[in-house]
Amino acid sequence: MHYRVPSSGRRSLASEEEDEVVVLVGEDVDLLVILIGTRSPSNVYFLKPGRGKVVPVLYHPQTTIDTSLAEHILFIRAISGCDSTSALFNQGKVKALRTVVKNPDLLPYIRRFLDPASTTREITEAGERFLVVLYGGNHETTSLNKLRYKSYVTSALKVTSYIAALPPTESAASQHALRTFYQVQQWLQYPVWKTLNRLRTGVTRCKVNLRKWGYADEDGCDCGSIQTQAHLLTCPDLPETCTMEDLKVANDKAIAVTRYWMNKI
Repeated sequence: MHYRVPSSGRRSLASEEEDEVVVLVGEDVDLLVILIGTRSPSNVYFLKPGRGKVVPVLYHPQTTIDTSLAEHILFIRAISGCDSTSALFNQGKVKALRTVVKNPDLLPYIRRFLDPASTTREITEAGERFLVVLYGGNHETTSLNKLRYKSYVTSALKVTSYIAALPPTESAASQHALRTFYQVQQWLQYPVWKTLNRLRTGVTRCKVNLRKWGYADEDGCDCGSIQTQAHLLTCPDLPETCTMEDLKVANDKAIAVTRYWMNKI
């Protein structure tokens, strides 16, 4: 939706060189978040329509929040849960925002989510550190699993407790961090991963150790993990960088091995 701005009002709403103001109309708050996080031009506005007794609200993305916070708004939106990422039980967006504001030492880690060159290891480490602080821990002295255990012991002494309220495991947190990274990069329109056989390489980082469950791993590698596509990206026996042809060959083998273990189970 475009509105022509009278010459008398141009200087207050847009620069002298701009002849019109662009107004994006929508009900989804994600639209405003994207406009803020992608640094939309100064002549772009967001209008949230009213409904019933609720009056419409006009936002100016460039001035809605502080510039230093606008840099991290995409991360805050994604890490706290949106339509394309997992959500953290009872950990809302306001708390995530306050965590960023009150812990400036986390900013170097949060900026990794804006860098398309960040590795999965860097992203999972950054995500775990943020979640440790979000759940009340010190990211310099404790891990997410230790914090989860401590929270469990504390909750066990209470009359009522909710398992879902515990901090996630490190494995679950790494999945959540990678989903967050992928969504942020999508909003920024950076192509971070290539599609191979209709599967996303680099999205999943999950290790299933079958030896711990009593299975004999005859076709797996020395680390004892089933060779799924996710495992190909985390196994210490494989190099960190592989060619697309290497991944294709490994992926074909992973499919066969996965079917083998599924039949065993």
